[in-house]
Amino acid sequence: MKLWRKWFGGKENAKGRVARGELREFVYLDEVSVVSLLSSRLGKIPSQYTHTLTRGSTSEVNSAIEGNATVVKAKVGSRLESTETEDTQVVSKATIQATFKEFYDSENTSFALRPIPPSDVVPTFNEVRASVEARRNEGSLTQWLMPVDRLSRGQIIELEVDLSADSLFRMSTIISTISDIVSETADAQDSAVQGGIDTAMGINKILEKLMAGLIPLYSRASDYFVISDEKGRYLIHRRLLESIQPDERPSTSELHLACVTQKSLFWKDIRRLLFSNARFRILCRLNHDGLASNWSPIKMDDIIGEVVPEFKAQISMFGAQGLDAMSRSVAKQSRFIEPRLRVISDFGEMLAQELEYELTANDREHIQNIAESSADLITSVPSSRAVFADVKKYIVDRSHGEVDAVAISRLRMQAFRQNGIPIGGSASLTGLEVSPEILADSKGPVIDAEVIAIYW
Repeated sequence: MKLWRKWFGGKENAKGRVARGELREFVYLDEVSVVSLLSSRLGKIPSQYTHTLTRGSTSEVNSAIEGNATVVKAKVGSRLESTETEDTQVVSKATIQATFKEFYDSENTSFALRPIPPSDVVPTFNEVRASVEARRNEGSLTQWLMPVDRLSRGQIIELEVDLSADSLFRMSTIISTISDIVSETADAQDSAVQGGIDTAMGINKILEKLMAGLIPLYSRASDYFVISDEKGRYLIHRRLLESIQPDERPSTSELHLACVTQKSLFWKDIRRLLFSNARFRILCRLNHDGLASNWSPIKMDDIIGEVVPEFKAQISMFGAQGLDAMSRSVAKQSRFIEPRLRVISDFGEMLAQELEYELTANDREHIQNIAESSADLITSVPSSRAVFADVKKYIVDRSHGEVDAVAISRLRMQAFRQNGIPIGGSASLTGLEVSPEILADSKGPVIDAEVIAIYW
């Protein structure tokens, strides 16, 4: 047993028992980051270890013959000795988990933030606040109340979070799944939602290209909140906050951890990990000083916005607010169809005025029938033109007038504008009506970091 401990690094405590490290089960581990960070401290890192044991044994045989005679005394003896030596080598290969443990054990005392053990006694708020104001670091007091200005780029933190994918990735996954279902269901292909899904899938393909196998995470910190006063902002631990009398507690904001991970580095099915809000620990390195007020998982949205000004706004619609809009879409589907019906009927009215033709009740009923049967096509410029062409043909045939393409284009745009629908009819990426509040940035205080490992 002692030989085993010697070979494989077990350490004995005062009672002679082997001290075991913290039990971890990894679900994500970036080997490049771990090796790079440890190498910056130690230099060369061995990839394997060789332990040699030499064992020797010696055997000896003695024999003697002795005779007595009256005159002569003689003794004859012999000795046989043999030596045997045995060498045993044990080669243990260093795994990424062992390298991570070495890095963690050497650096955990310098983490800017780390989980507080449940056994630690909660100090008083006044005690912690006095220590912070005096800029002292007394033991783990800063772990209870951390000034935001002490968080610096490059620091390593270990944070417990309710693990969750960013709303943009969740929405992208939902759109892809719905698209697969709709494409395999003949009945669904005739629904009014089909046009919106087609539009959303087009944008979704662009997003998948931009993310290039990356999965953005936006997870709520389970043990920390953000408070502020005239002297600045602080991260306060949940247990310290709960120790304050309810009527004296400061107002708080939820703290989130935002980061981008590589899909190929997850060790388990992401559908089981990123859609259940299960609690995990994340070891990560800060990308910026302090906290950010917003965060975008698509780092090129500002650059693309220079070419396509509406791109960033459309990305906002594709996120959390877009999920909310989609969840309410079934009950409010008529709200999305009615503006399209009005676009078609208004176009007919304006075209009749252009041709100085007075519509009859039968004419209006016929145009309304066209609108009701084709309103779901008002989702893109090509499909919209086909609907307007039917209305144009009907009115031109009745009025025996002539109208050029420029006038038709002008009347189409006017019909869209006065009903609050973008040209072509796609009100949003998902084909859903989205309120202007969706464009507002709803993300609160955020820690922007690079993930090293996720485990529990």
